[in-house]
Amino acid sequence: MSRVLFEVDSDPRIAWIKLNEPKMNLLNLKLLKEFLDAIIMAEKGENSAIILSSTGENFCAGADLKELKSLSFEDGIRWFESYMDVVRMLRNSSKPVIAAVRGFCVAGGNEIAMACDIVVASKNAKFGQPEAKVGSTAMGLGVQLLPVLVGEKRARELLLTGRIIDAEEAFRIGLINRVVDDEKLEETARALAIEIVENKRVQGKMRKFPSKRGVHA
Repeated sequence: MSRVLFEVDSDPRIAWIKLNEPKMNLLNLKLLKEFLDAIIMAEKGENSAIILSSTGENFCAGADLKELKSLSFEDGIRWFESYMDVVRMLRNSSKPVIAAVRGFCVAGGNEIAMACDIVVASKNAKFGQPEAKVGSTAMGLGVQLLPVLVGEKRARELLLTGRIIDAEEAFRIGLINRVVDDEKLEETARALAIEIVENKRVQGKMRKFPSKRGVHA
């Protein structure tokens, strides 16, 4: 079974990357490899925009801790490098990336969503960086970009408490862009992608958003 699906929309200007790991889309080595391959395909394809979503009830609940504990030191380094490559490639994509989020979007999953340009969430979505609750710490964008999006004080609170917030609060503090009914999630993300690709700047393959230059993944 493919753990990440790559699909071209009926509108060929839009490509879909769908996380397809059962239940929680936990980030393991196999999923990360397929994720990277899908991002490369979307980046090289004729599409002008990318939608990142999931096939199940949850977007992504972060690292597969069970697998991580079993990895050798070398494979652990490979996992970390693969994860950071995913985040960097999403963050630095030459094409607009929209995340369509439902269910849990926490830890590494939340960092992946933050790496996208726009986040549309269903009302049942949950966000946060709960690493503190398991004696770990947030990586990459969890520390770097969260304060930019929600403010330093709110970011410190979320990181230190590990608290999980619902979609309405995530919208209120600026972590996400829109909250919609679950059945309208993909429809809303797709309509937004179409609105974006109609712009001539996107059609001309813009290389970077100005807002991205100030934050290095």
